[in-house]
Amino acid sequence: FDTRWHLPTWANYVCSTLVSSSVASITTLALAAHYFHSVPLLGAVTNLLVLPAMPIVMGVVSLCLLTAGSGMGLGLLGRCFDALCSYVDSVARWVATLPMSHIGSLDVTTTAVWLYFAALILIVWWLRSRRGWLLVATGAVLAAMAMHSAWIDWCPPPRGLGVVNDYSSTPGVQVAGD
Repeated sequence: FDTRWHLPTWANYVCSTLVSSSVASITTLALAAHYFHSVPLLGAVTNLLVLPAMPIVMGVVSLCLLTAGSGMGLGLLGRCFDALCSYVDSVARWVATLPMSHIGSLDVTTTAVWLYFAALILIVWWLRSRRGWLLVATGAVLAAMAMHSAWIDWCPPPRGLGVVNDYSSTPGVQVAGD
C-alpha cells in the first residue's frame, strides 16, 4: 500500500492480506471451478485467520525435517506440528460452515477456463496501458464466454450411450438424455 497513508502495522497487515487473498482468489477462480466444482467466496477470511500462524508452521516443519533427517524422534515438535495443522484445519472447516462461504456444483469447461484467463490478461493489459482496443477485445472475449455458456446450456447431449466421470464415482457408461 501507499506509504503516505501511514497505516498502523496491524491495519497494513489486514489490508495487504485481504488484497493479496482477493487477487489470488480471482486469479484461480476458473481453475477452482473447473477442477473442484466449487468456488470459495470467503478465502480471504480464512487467510486472515490462518496466515499469522504460517511462519510458525514453516519453522516447526523445518525443525521436524532436520530432526527426522538426523534420526531423532519428533516428540514435542511433532505434537506442535499436529496442533498447528489442527488449527488450520479447524479454521478452514469453520469458515466452510458459514453462509455463502462457497458456491458449489459448478461445471466449468476447459474452453471457459481459457476464455476466463484471456479476459484476465486483457483486463490487466488494459489497466497498464489504457488502450481502448483492449476493452473492445475484453468485451469480445466476455461475449465469447457468454455464448459458450449458452451453447453448453441450450444444446443437450445427443441421446445414446456415453462414458461419464463425475469425480465422485468410478467412470462408467450411462444413457445420455435420460
